[in-house]
Amino acid sequence: MTIPARSRAIKLYLGASILIFTGFGSILAANIIITSPGQTHEFGRGEYQIRACDTWVSIDLIEGATGESGAPEGFSPLNGISIQGLDTNRCANTQFQLAILDLRGMAYPLYRTDGYAKMCTESDCSSPQTQKLSVKIDALGKVSLVPQDEFHSISYEGQTGTYKVLFRQPGILAKDVSRITIQSQGI
Repeated sequence: MTIPARSRAIKLYLGASILIFTGFGSILAANIIITSPGQTHEFGRGEYQIRACDTWVSIDLIEGATGESGAPEGFSPLNGISIQGLDTNRCANTQFQLAILDLRGMAYPLYRTDGYAKMCTESDCSSPQTQKLSVKIDALGKVSLVPQDEFHSISYEGQTGTYKVLFRQPGILAKDVSRITIQSQGI
């Protein structure tokens, strides 16, 4: 039994259309640019839910200039993390932890506490204290880091509603960030 030429042509065009649209979608997805045209920096951004207070925040990476803070030339250190949209009234009496994970799901050390100006991949600096960033919001809505120390700081920009956590001596390159996780709990 032979298939009529018209039916075969329709199937051929339908199959070709599916392949073209699938390929076109792949090309579009591969060409999405996060930064503005002409910039050489790339960074990650995401929205995360703080479950303990049922609110969403936007988290961005803060990159340093290439070659600074122990980063090799051409690469940017992860100088900090910005948190935008944090509702401190709704999240009063809450603590949350951020961790930066590699492709295998292992937490990276975010900053160094030993005074060396090298990335942690060059000179080990891992410790449980530096692998998680803990942010506490007290009953009055005051935001602070736990523990508070000289190795990282938090500031607030009222015009944009953004909290910035900066690391005195970054521990990883911004390009190494694969995933950010957030865990929250009431205090």
